[in-house]
Amino acid sequence: AKVAENKSISHPLPEPFPELGNQIFLISAKGSLMRNMAKKPKRNTLFIQLDSRGKSYQIIHPTKHTHELRPTSELLTHLAIHNQLVKSDTVERVVMHTHVTELIALTHIPQFCNEAALNNLLWSTHPETIMFVPKGVGFVHFELPGSASIAHLTIDKLKSHQVVLWEKHGAFSIGSSLNDCF
Repeated sequence: AKVAENKSISHPLPEPFPELGNQIFLISAKGSLMRNMAKKPKRNTLFIQLDSRGKSYQIIHPTKHTHELRPTSELLTHLAIHNQLVKSDTVERVVMHTHVTELIALTHIPQFCNEAALNNLLWSTHPETIMFVPKGVGFVHFELPGSASIAHLTIDKLKSHQVVLWEKHGAFSIGSSLNDCF
């Protein structure tokens, strides 16, 4: 009964993601912290399923906490990236978004708020970085998190980069596995 109850609540999306129709995603819950996901996954993650046309989703995580959980505020960006990955028929199927304190701090320094300077610094600071991020890091200037604008700018950068850094916010990466993203 709990699963049926959750499936009946449909949440419309601000734009459709047709490539993702009927797909199920494991995502972080709004306000969750990465360090708590492994400790209490039922309170920090949830499963959502998109409808057949990718226009809405339902929460399908049947626990006593389901009514409290909402998807991450960056859901739109996550879905937009997944939609683009399916369209482009690439091997990457995993999307990770993290708030790396040191990288966020770096984007508060104006001289590193461009791709050339940022990548030069990263590649020269740790020589192995070029092996793990050979195309460099894409950079998106500050936009409102969760907005359609930041989602589309991120998709554009991911066409030529595996990692994108958002100014004063965090990083997105794509890969064929969680380990690859990390």
